[in-house]
Amino acid sequence: MMQETDYVFLRDCVLACARDVFASCSIPAELHEGDVEELGALPHVVACIGFSGEKLRGMLTVVAPLLLMQAAYPKEISLSPDEDQVLDWAGEVSNQLLGRIKRRLVARGVTLGVSTPRALLADQLAVARSTRTSICVLRSSVGDSLIGVWFDAEPESDGPLFEDPDPPPEAVADAGDLILF
Repeated sequence: MMQETDYVFLRDCVLACARDVFASCSIPAELHEGDVEELGALPHVVACIGFSGEKLRGMLTVVAPLLLMQAAYPKEISLSPDEDQVLDWAGEVSNQLLGRIKRRLVARGVTLGVSTPRALLADQLAVARSTRTSICVLRSSVGDSLIGVWFDAEPESDGPLFEDPDPPPEAVADAGDLILF
């Protein structure tokens, strides 16, 4: 069971990172916390990416209307992306989101290994309610459709998850920095 202070930090981290990523990816979303009751009838893209580490494991899922992800696709790559390109883009959005979360967590002593994102099209989705491992469920209305973000995580032990919030500045790279090993 996660301690309340760790839960609050993780929830706030996911919300802040999701807002940043969607803004940087030209996805018009004002995210709010809360269950997603129904996503609508349009075809959707579902992108999932798993993570695990010594202290924490789980999955991040992003569900968005296909047309929205198509419109947000980088114009410098293609003005009319095909289905495979849109799926790749959805996977990249989920990867960027988890990458930002991971960066904030490593500053607090939690390292994560990340899987390869998987994306698929779904024209019919059944939306499950939050589970006991749900840290954050976000929703956003975009026109007549909804975007959903689920961050499910489970700690590996009952003790404190995060360390001192003040890491040395050189310990954490900025998003987009190139680091060679």
